[in-house]
Amino acid sequence: MKIGLLGFGVVGRGVYDIIAKRDDMQVAKVLCLEDITLPDAEVTRDFQSIICDDSIDTVVEAMGGLHPAYEFVRAAMEAGKNIVTSNKALVCTFYDELMPLAKEKGLIIFDAVTMVHMPNYEKIRKLIKEIGEIKMVDINFSQYSSRYDKFKKGIVLPALDKKMAGGALMDLGIYNINFTMGLFGKPKKVSYYANIQKGIDTSGVLVM
Repeated sequence: MKIGLLGFGVVGRGVYDIIAKRDDMQVAKVLCLEDITLPDAEVTRDFQSIICDDSIDTVVEAMGGLHPAYEFVRAAMEAGKNIVTSNKALVCTFYDELMPLAKEKGLIIFDAVTMVHMPNYEKIRKLIKEIGEIKMVDINFSQYSSRYDKFKKGIVLPALDKKMAGGALMDLGIYNINFTMGLFGKPKKVSYYANIQKGIDTSGVLVM
């Protein structure tokens, strides 16, 4: 499998390092605006060179933020590339736009939420059936955002930008949602009680 990697930040470097250890996969090209050299991959600033490369069958999106990641992902799918995305913000357009396109093109689009694919999670999934009827599940994912101090000063970065699908629910809460739905399925009813500052949820409680 030959891969085109979009972005070479923290996530992109992690993806590259993991794939470099495998024999069945290769990062062929990396989209990066910085001048870097990689031993086994071509570094390019030209997105078109990735999606026009017929040897690349899968694009891994590791850019973060909703734009331009969405445009890049959609263009890659239009060009017949399978998609793996680490971008939680793309879930906003997943079912309405990207999933129908994937079905139309016969492509795979995969949300790389690693937690639900880990061995310990699979163990929980098996054992949960043995502990009796479950009345309540309480899951907490809380941390002080490294972007919050700037947010208070009026500097709004993507993780806290409503236009970029930011906010506590989209940035961290999505992990709790994946964890819960992977064990119990789709909820019958959902309510979200959020603390709103400057038009964005900086924390909140989701009841499913």
